[in-house]
Amino acid sequence: MVDMKNLLQEAFQKMIDRVKKDLHPGDIMRGAIYNDHLDLPIYIPCRKMEDMTTEVIMEHLISVLNSNEDVPIDSSSHIVLWAIKYPRGG
Repeated sequence: MVDMKNLLQEAFQKMIDRVKKDLHPGDIMRGAIYNDHLDLPIYIPCRKMEDMTTEVIMEHLISVLNSNEDVPIDSSSHIVLWAIKYPRGG
């Protein structure tokens, strides 16, 4: 199970890094994890991009899995991260 957690954290980090590369401090990110075995997607609410970490995503995922949701570990999921870039300029 530790290997699965490390694999997920590594995948989440790659996704976060990819989204953050075009963002500036103060821009906003949010996310969602979709899986056919979930009644509702797992939503990660809006937060400053500096505060969006793998730990935040894992906390939301673990809280849903601990709430007796039955999600097979080998089922596929669709993960989406959104970014809101604040306009900058003079």
